[in-house]
This record gives sequence, C-alpha cells and structure tokens, in this order.
Amino acid sequence: MKKFIFIAGINRSGGSLLARLFDGHSDVASYPMELNFPFKKDIYGFVDRITGSPTYIPDFKENLNLNEYFDTKKEEPVFSWGKEKSDKFGVRKNYLEKAFYETKVNTNFDHDLYISKLHEYCKNSENNLELYSGKHKAYFESWDQGKNIKNPKVVIQHDSNGLFLNNFEKYFEDFNKSIVAVPIRNIKGYVAAEKTRIARRYFGARRFSKPLPPKSLIKNFNQYDLNSIIRTWNTSITRIRLLQEKFGNENSFVVYRFENLAKDPKQIIDYLCEKVEIKTESILYEPTLMNVPWMGNSQQGKSKGINKKPNDYYKDILSEDEIKVIDKETSDIMEKISKISTCPVDLTKIDDRYFFDYKNHKKFSKNNDSWSLYCAFAFSGFRKLKLTSVESLSIIAVVFKFFVRIWHIPRLFKQKYFKGSGKQNYT
Repeated sequence: MKKFIFIAGINRSGGSLLARLFDGHSDVASYPMELNFPFKKDIYGFVDRITGSPTYIPDFKENLNLNEYFDTKKEEPVFSWGKEKSDKFGVRKNYLEKAFYETKVNTNFDHDLYISKLHEYCKNSENNLELYSGKHKAYFESWDQGKNIKNPKVVIQHDSNGLFLNNFEKYFEDFNKSIVAVPIRNIKGYVAAEKTRIARRYFGARRFSKPLPPKSLIKNFNQYDLNSIIRTWNTSITRIRLLQEKFGNENSFVVYRFENLAKDPKQIIDYLCEKVEIKTESILYEPTLMNVPWMGNSQQGKSKGINKKPNDYYKDILSEDEIKVIDKETSDIMEKISKISTCPVDLTKIDDRYFFDYKNHKKFSKNNDSWSLYCAFAFSGFRKLKLTSVESLSIIAVVFKFFVRIWHIPRLFKQKYFKGSGKQNYT
C-alpha cells in the first residue's frame, strides 16, 4: 500500500459514511473504527483526548518500540454496568465499534497474530510511509485472517478529531500522493446530533441501548451549552478555510459537504478515486462493512443504505428558541456553504467577514502550537452539562435511568455467564 485517505473531520460531521462507502473496494482497506495519530501533549498539560485536542505525526525514528508506539496492549472487555467501553482495535468477538452490522460479519481479531505481523512488517522500516503501511497491513491481515482484504493499494483512516492534526504538512510530505478528506456538515444537523448524544447520557442511555429517550424528551432537554456547540462548529469552519489557504483546494486537501455525499455519493467518491488513482466499482455507492451492508452507526440507529436527508430530524430535536440562536450565529456563513453543490468545496471564495473570529484565527495559525491551543480552548467543555436548578425533566431523567438499568439486566447476565453472547454497549 502506498496511499492513504485520512478523513479528518470533527465529531458528528459524517466522516464514517465516507469510510463505509469505500469499504468493499477490491483495492481499499477501510478501518472499522476511528484511528487517530498520537496526541501532542507538550502544548498544554491537560489534553482531553476529545475533539479539539491536537494530534501530530512524529518524526520517524529507527529501532522504535513498536508495541509502545502503536499501543498494542490487549484490552479485556468489561461487562459491568456503567463501565463498558470501546475497544481500541475496533474488533473483538461479537463486537464492532459503533456500528450495526449483519451477523455474518466475522468479528474475530487475532491479537497475537497482529503483534507478530507488526514486528515482521515494520522492523526494517526506513520512513513513516513504510512504518504505517506495515502497521495497516498487519492489522487487516489479523482480522478474519485477512480473507476480505488482499494487498490494498489505499488505506482509509477516519478520525473525528482529525481536523486538529497539528502538522498536516508532514502528512503530505511523509505520505506522498495521499489525500486528506474533510467533511462539512450543516450546523443544525451537527447541533441536533450533539444534543442527542448529550441528552442520551443525561437520561442514562448508552450508544446501542434500548430503550432510548423519546425525541420529545430530547427536544425539551436544555441542560447543555448550546452556544459552546455553535462555537465549535464555527471554529472548525474557520480552521478549514485557513487550511485551504495554506494547502490549496485542488491538490490533496479535499473538502466536501456531508449532505452532498449523502445525496449524490458518486460525485464525491469518483473524484477521490481519481485522486488516488484507483478504478471505480459499483460497491462504492452503498455503505458496507466487510463487504456486507452497513446498517448505520450508534448515533442515528439501525438503517439501510444512505439517508438522503441526514439533517431533517433536527426539527424533532431542536426547539424553536434553539433554532433562532443557531440562525443568529451562523445563518450568513451557512447560506454561502449551502449553495455549494460541487466537490471540492472551496471556502476561499467566501469573503473573510463571514467566518468566525477570522482575524484572531489567522493570527494564531501562523504557529502550529498556538493555533492548536486556540482550537483546544474553543472546544473545551462543549459536551458538559449546565449547572441549573432542579427541573421536572430531572425527575423524569432519574426514573428513566432506573428503567434503562433494569432493561439491561438480561444482557449483562448473558454476557457474564455465556461468554461471547450479547453485544456490548458503552457511553
């Protein structure tokens, strides 16, 4: 493998759809979970490891401790209420990260084989391209013995914090002819998705759990910081604009609209295939996971195919007052973006005055570390609940949490005493 496509978005921006559309292509290996580069901890000492925190591509060094560098330590699943968590490899028995999938997907990942192949393929690496190519090859050959992936020419890596990679220039230098693909999502769809995520935690629900709080409860939920979430979207749009100014728009930094991908995947997929020099295949226009239909992710729930209108549900999630606040803060820039139907999206054609805090953003962008700090602070605390007086909704939340807990007793019993049965959930 010689080329990568790094889907560098923010949370809830729709990057997983692009990853699943490329899945199944005969020349492509697409990771089933998000995969980030290492977090850059020397900029400030309280990295949250969530959206906004800077990551970076380290300089290549010989004689690396591969187990430490790629964090290969196996994680044992936890089957205790409230302590379940995701798996860093994204695959284990009866588990695939954040995805609904058909039962015929083989979820066996041979951890010992992965470590063995990692050392075999990476020990003689002379640069980052060879190092990461070896790592990717070891991973996919260790999943179901590599039956579904044969000598891929392109690897797809998705990170919902990827927009905050600290050194994109190194990505383009080390991974020649590779692509960064950046999704932009409509602000109302983004806020609705984030509000849903926070509300589900407030009401005690997990990612895949049933019962989920009804939309009416989520719509009336207001114990979160709406302005903070709007700020994160605005910050990301300005960052994308400045990255386009730096790296151009027609080369390897490709910006696309999530809504355009959902409506007409062929336009964007074919454009990216041409960029990385692989042929188009019919499987590219329907989302799959290991060559079988992908049935959606944990945020939107089980579904088939592509939701052509992925943001329409915001009317069921956001109140009229919330929509008014969103429009007041973002309507001008959103109106400009909404008119763009082509790929790539060129934000440099939009006047500077429409972008959030553009002058300060541009000033800090002259130094990667100061820019990273600016973005990290902009995203700091955007998922935290507000401290307010106790309301009737709080009482409902306590009752609903108790109901959810009872609902999950059979699943937890099955996991504990019948190993490998019952899907795992996590917050």
